[in-house]
Formats: sequence, structure tokens, C-alpha cells
Amino acid sequence: MKKITIVGIAPFNGLKVSMEKVADYFPDVQFSAYIGDLMEGVEIAQTFNSDEVDVIISRGGTALLLKQHTDIPVVEIDVSIYDIMRTVRLAQSFSGKMAVVGFENITDRANVLNDLLNLSIDVINIDNEENAENVLLSLKENSYEVIVCDQITSALARKIGLNAILINSVEETITKSFEQAIEIGKTRLKIKEHYQLLKAINKKNSQLLLVLDNDYNERKEFSSQSIPNKIKNKLINIRSSYMNVPTVSFKEVYNGTVYFINTEMVNINDDIYTVFYISMTEIISPSNKNIELKHINYDKEDREDLLFNSSLSLGSYKKEIVDYAKYKDPIFLIGESGTGKDKLAQLIAEHAEKTKFWEINCEQLTRPEWDNLLNSPNSPLQDDNTTIYLKEIRHLPLNYLNQFLYFAEHTLLFKRNKVVVSSTIEAGESSQEIVSRFKNWPIIFYTTISLRERKADIPSIASLYINEFNNDYGKQIIGFEPYALERLTNFDWPGNQSQFKRVIKQLILRTTGAYITDRDTLELLKNEIGHTKSSSSNLLQLDQSLEEINYDIIQIILNEEKGNKTKTAERLGISRSTLWRILNKFN
Repeated sequence: MKKITIVGIAPFNGLKVSMEKVADYFPDVQFSAYIGDLMEGVEIAQTFNSDEVDVIISRGGTALLLKQHTDIPVVEIDVSIYDIMRTVRLAQSFSGKMAVVGFENITDRANVLNDLLNLSIDVINIDNEENAENVLLSLKENSYEVIVCDQITSALARKIGLNAILINSVEETITKSFEQAIEIGKTRLKIKEHYQLLKAINKKNSQLLLVLDNDYNERKEFSSQSIPNKIKNKLINIRSSYMNVPTVSFKEVYNGTVYFINTEMVNINDDIYTVFYISMTEIISPSNKNIELKHINYDKEDREDLLFNSSLSLGSYKKEIVDYAKYKDPIFLIGESGTGKDKLAQLIAEHAEKTKFWEINCEQLTRPEWDNLLNSPNSPLQDDNTTIYLKEIRHLPLNYLNQFLYFAEHTLLFKRNKVVVSSTIEAGESSQEIVSRFKNWPIIFYTTISLRERKADIPSIASLYINEFNNDYGKQIIGFEPYALERLTNFDWPGNQSQFKRVIKQLILRTTGAYITDRDTLELLKNEIGHTKSSSSNLLQLDQSLEEINYDIIQIILNEEKGNKTKTAERLGISRSTLWRILNKFN
């Protein structure tokens, strides 16, 4: 059997020596002794925990303080009537006045001694160290020659020049205290063994257990890993709010982990305990590109794109977007392709002060992935204090949207997280059909601006991109030839800012001089025209031969017809063989 660990805290050295002597009589005890009076003794005791020490033995005022300041059981060495009588007999060798001074454990027995032996010894009770010094000064002024007392009173008496006889505990009294401590220690060892067994069993269980008493103090935690303090505090608050409800079930999310919690009220000997059964699972990023976790830690390119969107693309709308980010309502971004919806979603996340950013691509989402999002305990939708970005949400069937709204309302998703959704519309397409599908959502709609709606920004945006790519590729380009910038400004840009940035990057890479040329711009825009017809007349370079101009016209029409040579020949009024001949000659 494991030895019982006992610590002795003696107010004075003589008691320490006596305890060490008695401890030798008990081979099943592991004993260590220290000297510390009152709060010094408390400081010693607080260096141990209840797993290391089974019982503490002390005496007098020190024992009383230890009981108040430590959760380790304290056995007090009793001051017997015999101890006091023996010390009083020793003090009677003084011819002057005598008094017994001490805490209740001494004065109660001194009064009994007076009654039994019909003595008239003065007995004075003290409550604390400050009170003791005043009592002793009063006794000295009243010509008392000697006092019988405990350690703290003895030290104060000597300090003011008053004789003191210290009450010692006889060996028999100390032995009784050890016997009492051993019985307590045996009981505690059994409790510890049961606790260790339960803890060992629980390591095989995914559940954590936390027990609170009726005053909401933590009594025991049975778990293979510690429960975060934030979760513990939440449990205490919830329990106090539902104190009359026998069972409560809920979940909490903390630091990427979902805690599923069930409670049970347990009555043991009329004491009510609350037991929390806690299972947990980590929120993990699925192993596919349709659901991705992106941390808000922009690289240089992303940061500058957001700057462009804020200063030029958004213009006066930036403050509106930043304000939206601070609301709890979801935000719906609607706009053409390339108008920066993804980057606006990240900007909203940043101003909403969300460090995690879950991007869910609804266009590519499969049915199993959707079911997992709504039902899995480690789904990103279970996370808290994050941004949920549902990209291209118009591709979700109506029943999916209804399922999502039901889930959001019943899990408080919109209150726990910042939800952003987006949808792409074609040029000229009305957003009303999309908006009508979300009429029951508590949502804010925001329409992004196409590049052709802000043509006045194009020269400024182009200059910003030139500066960026000059730095990236070691170029020294300072601008455009006049017709080149005019072509860029008059172009329709069906791919909007994303397309514009890509074209500027290609022009930078092929430019060797200080200016981007009109010819290079024309050549690139020929390949970019695909989705618009309005700018075709601007793409002909008239300082060429007639044969070259004819070839450029064929390229324009061929692009407009998406490579269909039969339709191109019909529109031009030529045969397919003639079209093939011209194309083959230039190719």
C-alpha cells in the first residue's frame, strides 16, 4: 500500500522536533516537518497541492489559518488540560502576577482547569496577532510578571520585555494527532485511487467530465486533456442561468474546436452536483478546393488590389462597405465577373475583424459536400467568430437555400459569424430574379460596379498597375502612346478589372521602351474582344496595307462568332475557301 504523506508545520522548533520523533513510530507514513508560524505556515502549505500531500498537522492559531487557506485536510495538535497544568506549575516559580493568554483552544481549557482545581488564574482570550500585542501591553502596565501562552504570544511578550512560558504539547498528544491524520490519509488514498481509476477509464472515452457543486465551484475534472478556462466559465454561467432545469444541451466553439455539452443534476446526500458531459471535435478544412479555409493575411498583390478597389473601383462606396462589415446582417455581393467580389468579401472580413475566412464555392459543390456542411459536427458552419463566404450562391437549388436558411436561424449562424454571399450576373442582366430568391433572408444587397461604368478611372487604374508591375518586373515604363490609352478607355472590358489587370500585365511584359505602344495594345485587344461588339471599330489600325486591314477585319468577325468560320464567311460575304486562303496566308 502506498505510504500516507503527512506534512508537519510547527510554530516553533521544539514542536517540530517532537513531531519528527513521533513520526518515527509510524513506518507507513512519509513525513516532513517545517517551521512556520501563522501566515508563514500558510505560505509553506500553499507550496503543496492535494495530490502531493494527504494531511497537514499543525497547532494553535497556525492550524486555524491553515484550515482557512488550504484544501488539504488539517489535523490540529490539541492543547490538553494536562499541557496547560504542567506549564502553569512551571510558571508558579515566579512570585508575581500570572495570566494564561491565547486563542480559544488554550483559554477554554485554562478555564476548565480553574473550575476543576478551584484556581484563580487570570485567563485572557485573543482573536488575532494585533489584538495580542495590545493585551500584552496592558498586562505589563498592570504589573503582570509572567504569562503562559502559545508561540505567537510568547514572541510578542519577549519583544515588550514580559516573561513568557510556552505551552508545549506532550508526546502522547502529538501521537493522537498522528493517529487521526493516518485515518484521514487512508480515506483520502482510497478516494484518490477511485479518482485515478475513473480518470484512467475516461482516457479511453472521447468525453470530458466536469463536476460543479451547488455553489458552482469546480469539484473535479475527469479528462485526458484540460478544458479551456473560457469553456469552464461559460458552463458556470449557463448552469446558473438554468439552475432549475434538470438537463441542458448546447454547444460552444473555441479556438477551432466544437464542444458538445450535456448536463445532468446529481443528488448525493442532499448535495446537488452538476455533471457536464463534454465531447469535442475539431473544425477541419475538407480535402477539396470547393471549401477552403483562408486566413486573413494578405500578400502584397492582394493588399494592393484591395487598395485599388477601395480608392478607385469603389470610390465613394468604400465607407458603405466598411459600415456593412460591422453589421451582423449577411451581405450579398452581386456584379459582373471580374468586379472584385471575392476581394470585397475579404475586405468585409478584415473590417469585421474575423481572422478566419471560409470560402465555399457553391457552383462546384457536390450533394455529399453540401450534406456534410449542414450536418457534420466539424463543419465550417459550426465555427464561431469567422467569415463564411458562399461564392456563386445562385447555383444552389432552391431547396438547398431553404435548408441553409433554416440551419442559420436555428444555430444563430448570422449572429455567430459574418456571412457573405456572392453571385455573378452577365452584362445587362437584371439582378431582380436573384434578389427575389432571397426575399426572406435578413440580408444587405450590394451591387459591384463594372469597369465600363467608370471609364474615367481607367487612366488612373492603369497607372497604378504600371507602377506595380514596374516594381515586380524591373521595368521603367512611364505611360502609353496616345492612341493606346484611348483604345483601353474605349474598350468594353467584359471581364472588368480582372481582365484589365491581366492585359496591362501582358503589355508591361512585352514593352521594351518607356511607353506602351498603340500596336501592342491593338494586338492584345484583338484576342480580348470575344464578349463584346461595341469596340470593334476602334481596333482597326489604318496605317497598314489593304490586305492587312482585311485580315484584321476577318479576325474581329471570327472572334465575334467565337471561331465559327462558316458564320464568319457568311457575314463577310465570301466563300469558306476564300476565308481559309486568307487565314492560311497570314498564319
